[in-house]
Amino acid sequence: MKKLKILYLIVAAAICCAFRSGITVDRLLCEFLTDPLAVDTTEPGLSWKMNSSRNGAASSAYQILAATDMKKLNEQDADLWNSGKVEIANGIKARYAGRTLKSKD
Repeated sequence: MKKLKILYLIVAAAICCAFRSGITVDRLLCEFLTDPLAVDTTEPGLSWKMNSSRNGAASSAYQILAATDMKKLNEQDADLWNSGKVEIANGIKARYAGRTLKSKD
């Protein structure tokens, strides 16, 4: 099995104007693991948990950024993947669809 290190893969949640509405995102998982050192797939599954004190708050969209360096982790410079805004009816799961991930020595 080829193992891949994933560096700086985060979910940048654009969920219901999260920053203005008191919504937070946590429990970021990659292949059901928190902060994995390696995974054995080139298209890992990603998931997260949305928290809100508002009754009935729900996800309507997300955006995922992946970069080889924290300095590149923004919409303009994400060198591995920028999913763009993805509209969703419900759910908190996505499949990595960026540049091929490579082993890190």
